[in-house]
Amino acid sequence: MPSRRAVLRATATAGAAGIAGALSGCLGFGDDGPEAAAWRASTTAGVGRVSPVVASNVVVTLGQRSDDDGGRIEAFDAESGEERWAADVGRPTGLAADDDRVYAGVKTGRDAGRVVAFAAESGERAWTASVRNLASALAATGDTVYAANGTLAAIDAADGSVRWEVADRAGVDFSVLLAPDDQLAATDDAVVFADVDRAIALSPTDASTAWQRELEDWASSTAGPYVYNDRVYVGSGDAQQVVALDGERGASAWRREYGSAGTVVGFHAQNRSLVVATRTRPSSDDGTGTVRVLDPATGAVARTVDLASAPASTASAHDRFVVATGDGTVAGYDVGWEDPELWRASLSGNAVRVATDGQTGYAHADDGTLWSLDAP
Repeated sequence: MPSRRAVLRATATAGAAGIAGALSGCLGFGDDGPEAAAWRASTTAGVGRVSPVVASNVVVTLGQRSDDDGGRIEAFDAESGEERWAADVGRPTGLAADDDRVYAGVKTGRDAGRVVAFAAESGERAWTASVRNLASALAATGDTVYAANGTLAAIDAADGSVRWEVADRAGVDFSVLLAPDDQLAATDDAVVFADVDRAIALSPTDASTAWQRELEDWASSTAGPYVYNDRVYVGSGDAQQVVALDGERGASAWRREYGSAGTVVGFHAQNRSLVVATRTRPSSDDGTGTVRVLDPATGAVARTVDLASAPASTASAHDRFVVATGDGTVAGYDVGWEDPELWRASLSGNAVRVATDGQTGYAHADDGTLWSLDAP
């Protein structure tokens, strides 16, 4: 995606009319935005706790309306920022996507919800699945969509039929305690859930237990499970702890503490490196943070990037790790470089939620603005 600076450079000889045409997809973008911004768009609902997702060249947000109990899902063209489609939903709980579809979690009762599937390109509703959980945590992979918070349900991605749903397994009740972006991950071979003090992997076909692992002396799981290659990584809310588990059997590969206090916020893997973002205090409203590049085989620290403010949310895909901090700063990193920070932007608010397609970063700010961010 071309950056705003690249667009201006390409149109420098075109005159005012040519520049206006080139920037027509930026939805009123002016010179008051951050240098890293390619476009911005206004959403009609508040950010809430749900991060945007990227699918089939659209960026999708799910937010809570301020005037009632309903929510709204909105899809914007990833290249131009123009709105492609929108749909009103009930009380929003979670959001996920695969290559062709977007999945929204909606609360329908005290302990019940539904998952609604939309075609990413058009917004056409493909199906609605009712589950006995709040669908706060969603994960989509292969032919299955998983929904959790009260139970864990496996939904057939083709027609929305519920393949299986379990309320408890080995003492895990599949409750989502923190941000819905974490606690649930899936591959073609297993769905993995991390609760307060353990991680468990279930079979996609029949919900049988593939493995479970007790996390001893573990305050709470705050990031992950993050699955990369044959490993599952989980981060703790105490002492910036990270545990690496064997993805096939759940055996512990290594465990490390990176500070006397602090919380793991997010993971990213690239090439032969594992990246971990941590904050020094439980809240993102104060404290500082660190991005550490680790050896994934041992957890040893190869290098660090210090952050002036504590990380609030992260996003990971391909060559990009995007980190939003409590002071509204959003930065994009390529950890394969000696100088890993590629771009930085200062946005409004302290609860910015982020996504990335592996090249561009997308940030949904407190004021409802969705930003596309890339190297200027």
